[in-house]
Amino acid sequence: MKTIKGPAVFLAQFMDDVAPFNSLDGLCQWASDLGYKGIQIPTWEDRLINLTLAGESKTYCDELKGKINDYGLEITELSTHLQGQLIAVHPAYDLMFDNFAPDDCKNNPKKRTEWARAQLMSAAKASNHLGLNAHATFSGSLLWHTMHPWPQRPTGLPLSFKAALEDSYYPVLKEIIETLEDLSKEWATTPMLARTHGQAASPTTLGKEIKVFQVRIATQLKQLKSIPHAGKFGGATGNMN
Repeated sequence: MKTIKGPAVFLAQFMDDVAPFNSLDGLCQWASDLGYKGIQIPTWEDRLINLTLAGESKTYCDELKGKINDYGLEITELSTHLQGQLIAVHPAYDLMFDNFAPDDCKNNPKKRTEWARAQLMSAAKASNHLGLNAHATFSGSLLWHTMHPWPQRPTGLPLSFKAALEDSYYPVLKEIIETLEDLSKEWATTPMLARTHGQAASPTTLGKEIKVFQVRIATQLKQLKSIPHAGKFGGATGNMN
């Protein structure tokens, strides 16, 4: 416990377009006044750091570190959470992850990956210039969709899915169910030999066998319609921030 320092704060959670949250000086003063001892800097925020220059110039890093130290604060880590995810992006989420890339890299996955790789290389060099021994990042986003809804889905996405079901999918299933219902009645007395496990079993009717499929599809449709189409618009932790 003697080696623990802090507390520290991740500035990305508080960045805004209004003072004091729109500049490094403003945020440092705010964090210092609240009793924080360290700050984690999001390197995609050029209002806080010029990452390319930080990777090239130790002099720039010394000046940045000195400015932050003047507020009684230390840099705990540089963060490349957003750029790191762009190292590897699942194709299904390509457009949503484009939001984290510069405009000249959008709609160009290869160029976006090259940009992200260069960003992480600059961050590694900048961390060395700043004397840091830790770094915060994500190393790709190929598996995000299997464990967490990220990037946050636009609220219109589940609504558009709901509309597609109601306008296109449900009518087709309704027509199939009604057709099977008619056929099950038409052939209700038509005998046939039922089979089980690939061999003859007992007599039945063609209408009854069709009815089985009709009921199954109708049951699945009812279950599908009962599933709510939820959307998320409360921010990362549901606090509208």
